[in-house]
Amino acid sequence: MKVYLLLSLFVGFLPGLANAQKGMVESCTLSSPVVVDGNLEEWQSEWMIDPKGKFLYNICNDADNLYLRLKISDELTQRKIGLFGLSIFLNAKGKKIGKVGFRYPMAKDLEELKKETPTGQLSKAQVEELKMGLIKDAEVLELLGLSKEPIVSPRLGLMNGLQVYIKGDDKGDFAYEAKIPFKAFRIDKAAVKVLGVAFVTGKMPPPKAQNTTPAGGGAGNMGYARRGYGMGGMGGGGYGGTGYSQPSYSEWNSSTYMSVGVKLK
Repeated sequence: MKVYLLLSLFVGFLPGLANAQKGMVESCTLSSPVVVDGNLEEWQSEWMIDPKGKFLYNICNDADNLYLRLKISDELTQRKIGLFGLSIFLNAKGKKIGKVGFRYPMAKDLEELKKETPTGQLSKAQVEELKMGLIKDAEVLELLGLSKEPIVSPRLGLMNGLQVYIKGDDKGDFAYEAKIPFKAFRIDKAAVKVLGVAFVTGKMPPPKAQNTTPAGGGAGNMGYARRGYGMGGMGGGGYGGTGYSQPSYSEWNSSTYMSVGVKLK
């Protein structure tokens, strides 16, 4: 129950889920080398946008590497990334979500995070500080699809040449950059005409356990209720005792994602 109370600190209006990008885009050309430091202004390309407006992005390539630039302004998408992580998937066969890629930042341990989160009514500035703190100093990532189990590694010192970085900017956006060697994910660039690239946020994990303590009233808009999340007047009933129940459909329970086919140069 406390985990869901923690989540409610980050909730405002919940917009719709991002759908997969339809069609294809041309890979852009970099006019100068990219330093993967979260400074997005060094890119000269105009921003691309996914149909639902969750991600602004650019995807460029040279003979050896794929380069990504992302800006995330949508509040719910930011919070999903900060709490549950963001995965980048590559597919050498086209647009669909692939099996190889990486997860960065990684999902937070919600049980540990709740111990560090202040209780009570928070100001807008405090909530914004908490949100930015979720991605600050994210130094660990997972390599996906290269072995039976994900490979956890420090962001710095990777032997396969992958470089990735995320930070919050002064406008409250998340800024994300990555340099991805094709060979790091066993992709033969010369044989690929269209590379599928997907951005997929994590989602709320199911409760680890339930008990049958009835959900009571009185938690107001902060509660996790039988009818779902009591968020900003959008849910009901609050909570009571130490029990909670499985929510009805909520956007916290689904990933926000987009995928696009990229014609490589």
